[in-house]
Amino acid sequence: MSKTIYDSICPKCGSDNWYHYNTDEIEFSFDGTGHYYIDCHCNNCKNDWRQCYEFKYVVTKEWNH
Repeated sequence: MSKTIYDSICPKCGSDNWYHYNTDEIEFSFDGTGHYYIDCHCNNCKNDWRQCYEFKYVVTKEWNH
């Protein structure tokens, strides 16, 4: 199974009781890869950290308006 952004835990206390409060950067490259950087806060230990992801993506549909 693939990992999602909601599978992360606080790096300080290991809690999954956290939320993301800011998207710092998201980028989709032409080669089907990208990255996503978010700022997070733990409700248990009050730790703040930046969570970083690299990913591959597939375009499943295209349309114009």
